[in-house]
Amino acid sequence: KNIGFEFIETVNRKLSPGNMKHHYMPPVPLILCLNIKKTEAELKEIIQQRLAELPEVIEGIKLAKPPGKVHKLAHMQLSEDPVLAARSFYAQLRELAEAKPDCIVLYKDPAHASERWESLYDRINKATSLIIQD
Repeated sequence: KNIGFEFIETVNRKLSPGNMKHHYMPPVPLILCLNIKKTEAELKEIIQQRLAELPEVIEGIKLAKPPGKVHKLAHMQLSEDPVLAARSFYAQLRELAEAKPDCIVLYKDPAHASERWESLYDRINKATSLIIQD
């Protein structure tokens, strides 16, 4: 006897939490900086301008933006070990956000271009509100 299988429901991967950008976004904008050589004041101006250009809503979720001018930046530092960096990423993101800065800034280290960093940077990219490169 041939036993057939029938799919009851098709899962839309786009709707599962790990595939939705806002699932990873902190309540304070995370800014990823690539190859940027700017002063803190210049960086704040760039962030202010670029955040103003972003839509208010992404994927049906209101984007976190500072209410006024960008004054206070918190800087995220990742461990040099990608496994330790991945383990502490969300805890550090929460801790920095609790201090209520206008934005959290992470500078991507050129040494993080290896395959060992890919999965963490996939999560980081989903958590970022803005990516700035020189």
